[in-house]
Parts: sequence; structure tokens; C-alpha cells
Amino acid sequence: MIARKRKRKKKRLLSKQHSFLNHTNKMKRLFLIMLLALGSFITQAQTISLTGSDASTDTITNAGTVYLSTAKSAMVGKPSSFSIQVPFTNVSGTSTFKVILQGTIDGTNWTNIHQVEGTNGVNCDTLQVTSLSPANWVFAVRKGSVHSVSTSTFVYTGVGDFTAVRLKFVGTGSQSTIVGPAKLKFE
Repeated sequence: MIARKRKRKKKRLLSKQHSFLNHTNKMKRLFLIMLLALGSFITQAQTISLTGSDASTDTITNAGTVYLSTAKSAMVGKPSSFSIQVPFTNVSGTSTFKVILQGTIDGTNWTNIHQVEGTNGVNCDTLQVTSLSPANWVFAVRKGSVHSVSTSTFVYTGVGDFTAVRLKFVGTGSQSTIVGPAKLKFE
């Protein structure tokens, strides 16, 4: 009789331990699933779209000016280093325009991000597009990046933290050119 009671007690104890271990394993699995879900959410949150007047693209008409912008506070709390990729599509005429990279702190007053002159789009604020060349461009913004003004002079660019960024497209000549959709990816 005593031996039977001991066996039952031992079975209950083993059952409780088994239940506890199952619960612990379930918690570990749940934690792992939550961690993976959070990781994929963070990865997806690192790319944002720039929008035009009413969509992800806009059209430059003749010598007109159009903008593709991030949301007003899209850059708040994000890394200062990022890249913006934007494609261009000719509809008619000769696609000739300038693309100017700008940032804002207050959402109203915009300034050129690099504060460095140039038209090649590399560590400067302006890209000159002539006859749709290039047809796709990536602006790279790196805090404290260097721009070679000449073979012997280097200037540190004034990249700062902005609440929003935009691409300003200034057309020249007779054209109809679709710009976008533009994507901004944080580095």
C-alpha cells in the first residue's frame, strides 16, 4: 500500500514536472516567434515611399516643377544615412530636367541637403538628366560624407537630421516625363 502511494506521488510529481517543461518550451517557442515577427517588421519599416501630388509618381510637363516627398515626420528617429532610388519614364518630347535633393526640419522651409554644388548627383544636391540619361538614379546620403570639389580639395558635406526629404524635379524644354515611384531606404 505504501509502495503504491509512493508510485502515485512520484507519477504526479513527474506529471507536474512534464507539464512545467511543456509550458517552458511553449514559452520559448512563443518568444522565438515574436522575435522573428519583430525582426521582419523592423526590416520592412526601413524602406519608405516618396509620393507626388496624388500618387507614387508625378509627371513633369514642359518647364514645370513637381515634387516627390516623404511624409512630414517620416525621418524622425531614423538613421541619418539613406539612399533614394527614382526611375524616370519619357512619355513625349525630350526628357531634360534637374533633380534636386532637399530636406526640411519644420515641414515648410526646404534646403538642399548636401549644400554642395554639382550636377552629377554624387554627394551633391543636383542631378542633371538630359534626354532621359540616366533613366534611373540613386541618391546616397551619408552623414559626414566627402565630396571631391577638385583633385586636391575635399569638402565635408553638411548632412544633418531632417524630419522629411523630397526630390524636386525642374523641367526644361518640351516634355512629358513620369518620375517615380521613388523609394527611400535607410542604411
